[in-house]
Amino acid sequence: MAAGEKFVWRFLHLFSGAPDKLAEALKVVAADRGVQIEVESYDIAAGHDLTDPSLVAEIKRKAGEGFYHAAHSGFPCTTFSRLRWRPAPRMPGPVRSRDHIYGLPSNTKEEQMEADKGTLMACLSLEIPSAVKDSARHGAGPRPVTFENPPQTDHPFAASAYSLPEVIAWIEHNRVEFADFNNCIYADESAGEQRCKKPQRFVGTLPGLGQLSGACRCSKDFVHPAVVGREASRASASYPAALCKAI
Repeated sequence: MAAGEKFVWRFLHLFSGAPDKLAEALKVVAADRGVQIEVESYDIAAGHDLTDPSLVAEIKRKAGEGFYHAAHSGFPCTTFSRLRWRPAPRMPGPVRSRDHIYGLPSNTKEEQMEADKGTLMACLSLEIPSAVKDSARHGAGPRPVTFENPPQTDHPFAASAYSLPEVIAWIEHNRVEFADFNNCIYADESAGEQRCKKPQRFVGTLPGLGQLSGACRCSKDFVHPAVVGREASRASASYPAALCKAI
């Protein structure tokens, strides 16, 4: 950085959703601390195709050159969700399982393409943040990275993203912390956030990440909204504001 040039802290958010609530929380904290911040958010809802090789190559180039100081990816869990195993009219069925993590033998061509796309997005969520983390050699201080996807469940067949060999290897290779919690402990109904009991898991090299862990504290008579259908699933994927602030 040139003499007299003001430092800008740059954050990369992959599969950010729209609006990017994590970016909004970061900007509030940065303003309170007098830090200049820039956030690059990428999501299909904003017209970004993170399976486009040219876009991915450009982001990887910048990550490798040390442009970003931290990164997070909340890649789509659709092909890993246990909900795919729930019989429901007009809803897609499973395309992978624990025994066939990359795709069921019974998949049609279209179903296998969907499974491959899900695997690709998961792997990109490791490769790009890893490039950010490893770019710390270009400057002082660590560059924390995190990713999010629901944890493994007790379903006999459904496979979470944490069953992917690539994810297992990444976790074993890095010094990571886990944050496991139910979405409802952060959701604020008065702000229009639904208190779903959906389990979530953040993994990464962010110091103190494990402090975000927690179990449902709702009263015994509280009825959690069911996550059924595309709209409910999309709503449950949005991070509560309190969670973003905690991160």
